[in-house]
Amino acid sequence: MQNREALIQKALSKWGGKRQLIVLMEECGELVQAASKILRETPEGITDIEASTNFIEELIDVELMVDQFRAMIPPVVLKDMESRKLTKLSQTLESIQGTN
Repeated sequence: MQNREALIQKALSKWGGKRQLIVLMEECGELVQAASKILRETPEGITDIEASTNFIEELIDVELMVDQFRAMIPPVVLKDMESRKLTKLSQTLESIQGTN
């Protein structure tokens, strides 16, 4: 099997960004359904083996699709955006820290 990065590049080269964006949307929908099934069928959390296995599979599918788009974005742009989002998360957590 080829390494992860090579497979991601090969998929992008073969199918292109537009098609992969459609697949990303489909995979996100399947992940939402898998999460909903866990909550609907196992209200205490991930306890049903089949539901949790499906959720993990869909999570990996989404991760692989996201990685294809990350490969198209300059690393400096990704790092900058991630830094801004982490700062925002930190600020949100700090603002609600006293409410618990």
